[in-house]
Amino acid sequence: MDDGWILKCTPEQLESAAGEWQREIGVLANRLEKMQDIIRQTAGYWCGSGGESYRKGMSVKITAADECAGAGRQYSGRLLQIAGIYHIAEAENTEKAGSLTKNILR
Repeated sequence: MDDGWILKCTPEQLESAAGEWQREIGVLANRLEKMQDIIRQTAGYWCGSGGESYRKGMSVKITAADECAGAGRQYSGRLLQIAGIYHIAEAENTEKAGSLTKNILR
């Protein structure tokens, strides 16, 4: 089905986007780790079922956020994979075009 969308980007743009994505995921992972440390430290002063309930609830939320970060890491890997495919296709096309005897196709 042709819905009229054409994606135009270079392999370099994909690689750049993947790098930026990886940096942002790294920042997110670092912040989540800091949050987890702060939450663990509450055990030193917030005792009882209220503290345990809070820590357990936050742990679930942080685990969910970690899973999202993991999916983000996969996304950047896929962008790099697509860029690699583009590089290979461009190299093959350049090689094939170089083997043509004329510059004009009819």
